[in-house]
Amino acid sequence: MAVSISAPRRGHWLRGLLLALAGGAGVFVLMARQGHVNRGSLWGSLLLLLSLAGLLRAMGLLEPSEEGTPLRSTALFPLEGEAMWRSPVVALPVALLVALLGVFFASAQSACIVVALLLLLPSALRRPGLMLFVLVSLVYLPALGAFGLWDPWETHYGEVSREILARDDWISLWWAQDGWFWSKPILIFWSNALAWSASGIDFMPDTHFVGSEWALRLPVYALSMGALLSAYHLLKFLWSPRAGLLAGLCLATAPLFAFLSHQAITDMYFVANMTMAIMAFIAAVTVDDNATAPSIAVGRYALSAQHVAIALLFIVGVPQLLYLATRNITLVDGHLFAWHLDEILQGSAGNGNVPGNQPLSVRHPVYQSLWVQPLAQALYYAGPLGYLIFSLRKEQRLRPLLMVTFYALCALAFMGKGIPGFALPGMVALFWLITQRRFSLMLAGELLIARGALIVSVLGLPWFVAMFVRHGTAFTDRLLIHDHINRLTSGVHGDKGSIQYFIAQLGYAMFPWVALAPLAVMVLLRSRRENTESRRAQALAVLG
Repeated sequence: MAVSISAPRRGHWLRGLLLALAGGAGVFVLMARQGHVNRGSLWGSLLLLLSLAGLLRAMGLLEPSEEGTPLRSTALFPLEGEAMWRSPVVALPVALLVALLGVFFASAQSACIVVALLLLLPSALRRPGLMLFVLVSLVYLPALGAFGLWDPWETHYGEVSREILARDDWISLWWAQDGWFWSKPILIFWSNALAWSASGIDFMPDTHFVGSEWALRLPVYALSMGALLSAYHLLKFLWSPRAGLLAGLCLATAPLFAFLSHQAITDMYFVANMTMAIMAFIAAVTVDDNATAPSIAVGRYALSAQHVAIALLFIVGVPQLLYLATRNITLVDGHLFAWHLDEILQGSAGNGNVPGNQPLSVRHPVYQSLWVQPLAQALYYAGPLGYLIFSLRKEQRLRPLLMVTFYALCALAFMGKGIPGFALPGMVALFWLITQRRFSLMLAGELLIARGALIVSVLGLPWFVAMFVRHGTAFTDRLLIHDHINRLTSGVHGDKGSIQYFIAQLGYAMFPWVALAPLAVMVLLRSRRENTESRRAQALAVLG
């Protein structure tokens, strides 16, 4: 049952707005102050969630409601004939407490994780989605920080992420003695730096970074699990929970996916976000035209996909705009805000006197006009982001909400790997439209193409634009020409990005499940002959 939208009760919208502003102001202060707050990204995340709750309250989307499926009726609570102790509502808190013991007893960290996951097994026996999480996590998680960072890329990206914190610059990236780092987009470095900051591990030079492997790899594990669970839920919707579980296990045990899930490199930031985007697209085009977003009653409130879509836009978009604004407005001496033009620290913080390193200096952006200052950039994005969020205030249909999620995940994939992040999912959607002749969906505005382009731009472009303003064409020549076009056409590391290259790698990447490829092709062809209008056939057309 969908959540009914009513005007906020008198005064509640004002309280919600004040809460949103207070949370946002707290995040702004953390970003604007000089120096670091211990575990600053953790406190900033909590303040951001507080601001989101206030915004939802001000929009009338966080009001007491009697609608929605009661939480007690979900799989979190005991199923029929199941003892209370076996249900996730009991097992999850106990498992979480055991896992947290590993934070305080580093030598027993892996053992604590294994015990915590085993505690979830009784609950998982009747819950295939939870079973997928437990089985994959038992393979992926305990040893995630047990081995050192792999050269050359984990150490490379890890050092760039460390410099973000040491230099206190989340826009311009620096790599050791080599200078500016422009060959990869920003998402992995933001994720690494946020996890590192939240962990409380020291990030300055000449420090023994105990636990840094965990901090850098946990975001990759979380993304890979998101991809697996999104595939599970789609196949559960279209086929059965067992089909979803088997598909998730096949994907998790495919060698290349497993390797990428254990390394803090850029690929999973592209693969996982693109996978989740494609799953959202398939769900969007296969749901009933008038299907509404089901809601779950959590306490006095009913939450649905509407809240998730708004939260995704808010959490990805708002911090970027706040940070841009703080590049012109700095909190000095802890109590005084000062306006200044954007400045860039050149060099490695704390390493300026090391032989071979560039000496520390302050430089100015290539473009310095007031209308391209970071604060101005933030204001340009603020209006469209506000429109995108408030356009969902009364949207309860499931298809538009899934399409918004699709475009937001494409924006994240764009931030993770560049243009392929939105180009490949876009090509998949276009080929599906052509082969299935479902142009009626596009003509009716059901695919939200114009709004989707705005979502990808507002969420995915701010860092790219800020980098161009700061560093000019030298940045775009390196990232877009050398690391996009040249990598795809002529190759930059001794290989060519031709179709033959990718086909050759598929066999290794999918072993041993590549043996099922002929059967999969037969199923796909059969589905096209039998019933091209069925949900399963439409889904297979996207995947095929």
